[in-house]
Amino acid sequence: IVGVFVAPVRLAAGSWEGAPYVEGGAARPRLVLLEGLVRFGELDGVAGQEAVVLLAESSGGSGERIHLAVVGRRGEEVVSLSTLLVGDRPKIRSFALAGREIVLEVVEAGPDEAMCCPTQLATKVYAFVAGVLRPLRFEVTGRLSLALLAGEEWQVAAIDGEPLPAGVRPPAVLFDGGRIAGFAGCNRFTGTIEETAPGEIAIGPLALTRMACPGPAMEVERRFTASLAAATRWGYVAGRVVLSGMAGETPRAVTLVRD
Repeated sequence: IVGVFVAPVRLAAGSWEGAPYVEGGAARPRLVLLEGLVRFGELDGVAGQEAVVLLAESSGGSGERIHLAVVGRRGEEVVSLSTLLVGDRPKIRSFALAGREIVLEVVEAGPDEAMCCPTQLATKVYAFVAGVLRPLRFEVTGRLSLALLAGEEWQVAAIDGEPLPAGVRPPAVLFDGGRIAGFAGCNRFTGTIEETAPGEIAIGPLALTRMACPGPAMEVERRFTASLAAATRWGYVAGRVVLSGMAGETPRAVTLVRD
């Protein structure tokens, strides 16, 4: 990959890690391919597809800069063609190709907002012109709100960072105003949800039906409902929705994707 650091770097299994800035120190440069955020298309008018990827760059601190990169085959070799900074700590809502345009929907820090807690919605459009990534358009489209999740069913992809076991039907969630409902893994559930501030939520007690299911399904339901009930924040992470919080001193999280 060219254009992120002074010298090109080569990713192995989706990541690269440099030497510590200070001998024996923990802080070091890192570059990670954002999993699942790869799109293919013909971007430059030349026969053959290019790959468009998103990369997270960090140096061991709290900051994370997101880069857009185009990779293509030139002869027998796959090469990095162009890289462009998207921003400092934007959260990716969606990533798509529209013809030869690259469209990113993000949540980023607006004016006077802390970088840690962005709420401004924006659409950023790019093109690969004459071998170089270039920004085309930028538009602020709103503010982070739970209303963005209404009107469709969201499927659970992971609980507390762990994928669901094979053969188990995933839980699913519907957001409808101040209500949250869906399938918990065995039983149906319903409860209240309030957005107390952009990105901050309070979930009321969950009511469940009382069916019995095989052990793995019941275990998924137990983990899902415990993590959902503990959620106090929500946001986008690499194109997915994450509800997160703490149960005592234990971090909890439910990761959702569009069904």
